[in-house]
Order: sequence, then C-alpha cells, then structure tokens
Amino acid sequence: MLKNKMLKKWASLILLLVLATCIALFPSLVNSDLGVAADSSNIWHPKPGTTWYWQLRETVDTSVDAQVYDIDLFDNTNQLVEELHQKGRKAICYINVGAYENWREDSYKFTTDGKEPKSDGSNLDRNIVGKAYEGWDGEYWLNIREQKVRDIMKSRFEECKRKGFDGVEPDNIDSYDPAEKTGFNITRQDQINYDQWLAKTAHDLGLSIGLKNDPGNAEDLVDTFDWALTEDCFAQNWCTDMKPFIDKEKAVFAAEYTDLMNSTTFTGTVCNQAQQMKFSAILLDRNLNGKPVAKCSS
Repeated sequence: MLKNKMLKKWASLILLLVLATCIALFPSLVNSDLGVAADSSNIWHPKPGTTWYWQLRETVDTSVDAQVYDIDLFDNTNQLVEELHQKGRKAICYINVGAYENWREDSYKFTTDGKEPKSDGSNLDRNIVGKAYEGWDGEYWLNIREQKVRDIMKSRFEECKRKGFDGVEPDNIDSYDPAEKTGFNITRQDQINYDQWLAKTAHDLGLSIGLKNDPGNAEDLVDTFDWALTEDCFAQNWCTDMKPFIDKEKAVFAAEYTDLMNSTTFTGTVCNQAQQMKFSAILLDRNLNGKPVAKCSS
C-alpha cells in the first residue's frame, strides 16, 4: 500500500513537471479554452503607418495591396483568413458589440425563448435589445450593462479566435453619446467599463483589439486598446482626438467616405494631413462593399 502511494505521488510530480515544461516551451498552445490567459507578448500591435483595407460586404477581394484586412466575422471562413496569412497579411475580425443585428446567425441568442427572432420582434429580450439604430435597418442598440450581452460577445470573440483572426474591430462602442439613443440611458462610465471588459476578453484570447471612433474616451482608453479606427475624422475635424494612440506608437486606421468627400480632396488634402499625423488613411464607399476609391501613397 505504501509503495503504491509513493508511486502515485511521484507520478503526479512528474506530470506537473511535464505540464510546466510544455507551457514554458509552447505558450501559444495555452489559451482561454483551457482556462488560462494567452501569452500577451504574442498579441499583435500594429504601428503607425501600417497599411490597411476594409471590406464588410460581398466576396472579399484578396488582391488589394495592404498589410491588414478588416473583414466580417460571420461572412468569412477560416480558410480565407489562412489565405490572407499566407500572403503575409493580418486579419481583423469585425463584430458589432453595441447593436443587435437581426440577420446574424446567432440572433436567437437575443430572444427570450432561445428561438429565431419573430418577424414582429415579439420574442426579443427587451432587457438587452433597445431602440432601433437610426439609419441602419435591422439594427437595435444593446444594453451593454447586461451580462447576457457580454456572454454573447465572448462567444463571438472565441469564434474570431477559432477562425484564426489576429484582432477584433468592435463596432458601436459609443452607446453613451447621447445617452437616450439606446433606450437604456447608458453612461460614459458604463461604456468605459464595457470597453475595458471587451479589451480584456480579446487579450485573454490572444487577440488584438482597436478602439473604434469614440474620441471622447480615446485618452482614457489608449493604454487599454492596441490601435484605433476612425470614420470621417478628417471630414468632421476630430482626428487630433486620436493622437494619444500615435503618441504611444499605436496605429490609427482612418476611413473617409465618398459621400462626404471626393478622391481629389482626399488625395490632395487629407493624405498630406494623414501623413503628417502618421494616420493610415483610405477613401471608401460607405457600404464597404469591396470597391476602394483611393489610398494615400506611402
């Protein structure tokens, strides 16, 4: 009996030593699926001047010359992500973290009965699904204070990881401005709390994450996020609010749209400003349908 106990004790010690050695030699094999945070040193941190391309609709055009592709989580496969990697590109995973979209494959998670949403929306969980997102059909603001929302977003982040993405673009992280637009009176602190949780969740999975728009929180969250993405900051004159990211040697991906400026204005004026600020600027159709209009020369 004593001999058997000693053998079990030594076997346990050897197993622990083997596990410790594997973790030390192969940290990338240890991730949040095993209950252990990923190695933060492996998280991608794009630098100012990194070129990028953004397409959320139609079949992704993989021929565009860019170091980074920002594409939709649900509409693209792990095979496409691998193709981008083989071409030496990084892949960002677009996720709407602030609004419910009624066409998504996981839309049943936003209902009270766990079934597909009814056409009249009668089974939507109104504790988390709020007012319609003005200007975007089928989208409704979310109550980002609710744990149910966080559980759904965590699952989406995990799907990003499974598909091999390098980072996450979290859309609609400005629910507090103005507070009444969502139906939940989200405060600025609510938003910061949620954003910090999003960043931690991404980092625990070994994913990079960017602060999208929300210039009012840029200074407070620059150390939390790995890069930034802006829309219309040159057209609307608020790009300087994102300068804290450049000061920290973090990329700012700046998208301008053709409904607010033409290619002549972009290449003749915006590109000069973007290069001085070290922003990575491109001009796109607002539908983000795979038709890039102009980019700044390097």
